Formats: sequence, structure tokens, C-alpha cells
Amino acid sequence: MDKPKGLVATIRTNKAAIAILVIATALFYNFAPSRWVDEIAYTMGSSPLGYIAIIAAIAIPAIAVLFLIHKPKNIIGSMGLNRNFAFAFLLGFLFSIPLLISIFLIEDVTISNDWFQLVLSHTISNTLLQFFIIGFLFGQLFRYAGWGFTSVILLYTLITVIPAIASNGNNFFNAPMFVQGMSAMLLFYAFYFWLYVEWRYNIWVPVCLSFFIAIPTDVFFAYADIETSNLIYDVALLLTAVAAIVATIVYKKRNKIPFTITAQNLLVNKQTEAC
Repeated sequence: MDKPKGLVATIRTNKAAIAILVIATALFYNFAPSRWVDEIAYTMGSSPLGYIAIIAAIAIPAIAVLFLIHKPKNIIGSMGLNRNFAFAFLLGFLFSIPLLISIFLIEDVTISNDWFQLVLSHTISNTLLQFFIIGFLFGQLFRYAGWGFTSVILLYTLITVIPAIASNGNNFFNAPMFVQGMSAMLLFYAFYFWLYVEWRYNIWVPVCLSFFIAIPTDVFFAYADIETSNLIYDVALLLTAVAAIVATIVYKKRNKIPFTITAQNLLVNKQTEAC
């Protein structure tokens, strides 16, 4: 069999090239485009055209990289977009039951006047964010570039946290703030990345779960004591994460499905997939 020829074919068979393209794109999103994306969002407002413009501005660079890495027919599968949406939606609902119940535990709760706009905007923004962070960054590095589970988490945590801390000026070298930011990011990404992988790279699982997690704050407004409301929400959020983890473990053990994340692929994933 002849070896692949051409630059694109070389990229698709070179793990280092894949990693460089993906990481460069992540850096681009974190440092370069914020001003013009924000400008589009401000100018276009909440109109349908505005949403389309924002989606295009955010998606075009990543889509271009995906076409370099994969054959066109493999792009959707490489992101996990071809997985079962209905099943993921059901899982997201079941996992988030503690959060949904928490709404009724808070006194003086009413439906927000702009709940539809909040749900729509947050659904779009959260879905795009999940597509990029989970499907593009983590998915491509873990599945095709040979990066390990924790390696990708640490990488994107640094990419995200350091600029955020640096923007606070003199607080950049504030050690407690840095540790707090790093710890929160590590737990957040570890949870969503793990769900994505263990549910057979179904990106709709974290997407749907994040949708239901946002409902209590998007749809309902609490007139009660803010600290009490936040405490109830935080406890319910923790229970939701525990429910998702436990349910995933039980499902896989009962169906005798091996876990994908193991000690062997925490730092380096040697069992990568072909592009």
C-alpha cells in the first residue's frame, strides 16, 4: 500500500501536527478573537442574524482545522455529534433531578420575566462551548493526538485560568486565587470529559446535562435569602454530579462495559483512533 501523500495526508497521520493545530486554535480562541466576537454580539444583539454571526465567528477556525485533520465524512463522528441525542437528553434529565427538585426547596421563587431569552442564549453559548472544549480540544487531543486524560485537562486549565488571573493585574501572583481557579477548572473539566468518554464519546451527554443544570438559574428567580438559595443550589449541584458519576459506573458494570479512562491513558493515550 502506498504511503499517504500531500500535506493534509501527512497531518492526518502525524499526532504532533494534530496536537499543534488543536492547541494553536485553542490559544487563538483564548487570546485573539474576544474583541471582535464581543463586538458582533453587541452589534447584532439577540436577533437570529446575530446568533448566526456569532456562531460563524466562533466556529469557522475550528471547522477549518477539523477539515485538515479528518476526512469530511469523519468530522461529525470525531466530535461525537453522531451519537444518540434522545438517550443523552434522558440521561441529562435523570442526572439533574436533584437540581430540579431544589427549585421547590427555595422559598419565594418565581419564573423570570426573560426566562426564554436566557434559556435560548445560554443553550446556544453552552452548546458551542461544549462542542469546542469537549468535542474539539479534548476529543481531538485524546482520541487522535495521543494525549492522556489528565494531560488535556491540565493543558486547557492553564490556557483558561492563567489569562483570567492575569487580567486581574496585580492579583496574577496571588497564590490562593491561582490554586482556587485551577482546582475548580480541573474538577469541572475532569467531570465533563469523563462523562463524554465513558458514554462512548457522546457529546450530547454533557451538552444536555449542562442545559438542565442551567434551568434553575435561567428560568427561576429567588426572592429568598441569597446565601440560603446559593447553598441549596450548590448542594443540589454536587448531588447531580454524584448521581451522574454513580449512574455511569453502575450502568457500565451491569452491562459489563469496560471503562475507557484507565491508569494507562491518564498521561498518554497509546490507543488512538485513525483520522
